[in-house]
Amino acid sequence: NQREKGIKIAEQTNLTYQVWNEGVGSSSNDDLESRPVITQLMSEVREGKVKHIYVEYTDRLSRNQKTWGFIRYNLQINNVKLYTGNNPIPMDLSSDMDNLLLGIMSEFAIFDNNVRTSRLNTGKFNRIKLGYWMGGPPPYGYKLEDKKLVLNEDESKWVKTIYEMYSNRNSIEQIRKHLMMNGVITRRGNPTFTHRAIEKILENTHYSGYY
Repeated sequence: NQREKGIKIAEQTNLTYQVWNEGVGSSSNDDLESRPVITQLMSEVREGKVKHIYVEYTDRLSRNQKTWGFIRYNLQINNVKLYTGNNPIPMDLSSDMDNLLLGIMSEFAIFDNNVRTSRLNTGKFNRIKLGYWMGGPPPYGYKLEDKKLVLNEDESKWVKTIYEMYSNRNSIEQIRKHLMMNGVITRRGNPTFTHRAIEKILENTHYSGYY
């Protein structure tokens, strides 16, 4: 939807457009290191190659105060026009009124993101206290019943074997060969355990009884 609306605005205003797609990038991340697309976009802005930017909502650029401050500063000092929604008339950040409006909108977006994150974390913590699994595949040696971890008898005996062998000073490679000799398969049906897969089992705190 955002892409289609942006292209429509570009056509209405006779601008040449380029789509900057972050894919799995998140506007709520704390730093720009994990957002190479937005970093490259700001570089193009500083070089004067980008003078107009469209986002459906301002929080598509950032919902983090530090990152948003960096983006907003770059847009302002480089006289970039910002378009949002279905409006072909851009915000002019050199205008005190438009700049104030953008600031208010961004603060509400940051506040909303923080509230939703807090609620999500509270919900997760409460589920953990009640013994529910947090989502995703359960650790090797467990299965899910009624959204809670229970022992997978076929897998758990090999988890115990891995720990016993490691405590008896067997190497990861020796453990791996032992599993292969006994025809033990991974959760994905692979007949060969990688070194890292065995290390992850040894590092997993679930087997010690805590998360």
